[in-house]
Amino acid sequence: MPYNYKRLILKSFFVLGMIIILYFWLIQSGSLLVKGFSNTFISLGRISALLGVYLILMQLLVIGRIVWIERIFGYDKLSTFHHLNGLFAWGFILVHPILIIMGYAASKNSTFVQQFMQFITSYDELLRAAIA
Repeated sequence: MPYNYKRLILKSFFVLGMIIILYFWLIQSGSLLVKGFSNTFISLGRISALLGVYLILMQLLVIGRIVWIERIFGYDKLSTFHHLNGLFAWGFILVHPILIIMGYAASKNSTFVQQFMQFITSYDELLRAAIA
């Protein structure tokens, strides 16, 4: 099979993974987009987390020195994609807690800092996540 077809198949799997994530997010949280200001932030925070984690998993495949993937795309293109993908992954991961905190703060009519402190003091795992 020529490399162009293999390249297309691998790119299709990447896009298919994103479509699957978006589909399940739409089923579970998509309706929150139209249920008020606070719920919109919460919904967008959820999708940013899902996409961030997905892109991090893709980082492992892209730069994992998997021989057959490297032969199809070339190391230089994989390195470039790895860099851009990493920027998007970091962006989604950094935006996630901001959106979630904004959403819950808006739903409780509290400030961002008050909601952040409430999360940190009420949930042990969130303190560890904030430190990480």
